Amino acid sequence: MRKSMVWALTAVLVTTAGVACGGALDGDYRDEIANYYKVDASQVDEVAATGVAAEDVPVVFFIAQRGKTNPMTIAQARVRGDSWIGITKGRNLGADIYYMPIAGEITSSTYGPIFEKYSSTSPSQWRDLPLTDNEVRDMVNLKFISSRHDYNVFKVMKMRDEGSDYLSLNREVREAKEALLAERKAKRGGVATAGF
Repeated sequence: MRKSMVWALTAVLVTTAGVACGGALDGDYRDEIANYYKVDASQVDEVAATGVAAEDVPVVFFIAQRGKTNPMTIAQARVRGDSWIGITKGRNLGADIYYMPIAGEITSSTYGPIFEKYSSTSPSQWRDLPLTDNEVRDMVNLKFISSRHDYNVFKVMKMRDEGSDYLSLNREVREAKEALLAERKAKRGGVATAGF
């Protein structure tokens, strides 16, 4: 009895420490990830509890879905110290999955160099691009936040360039979209429309 209580307490402490070390997810960010990747919020919590950084949680689900793999397998590989590209290639995927077609000139100090890697390389070689962990994180979160909120990708880039972490950026984008929808609804006499 005493031994099982110690193990149970240890499991609780390890789980709690994992969330803290990984950067605890706020409920909104967790729910946004769950909704976007069509998974239960409890699954997002389990991934966060492994110690994966909060800003990396969308990357876990992105690779898991593309590689048809359990997200916990991806999270555990990351916690072991594997690079995002190493994990990607281990699922028979390549850096081409991180590309996001964007119409317009990219002047972002964060995203410009990443898109330059793609534009200066033949698409047939994108699979083998040497993206860093930060570049993978940036591309996945750009797609996640701009797509989830149907928000202008250039505005998301600008907010990131101004120093917003992805949890804050997600909240700022959600609040900006809600304010814009409310304003449009008021102007149209109570009928909301989308389109950013």
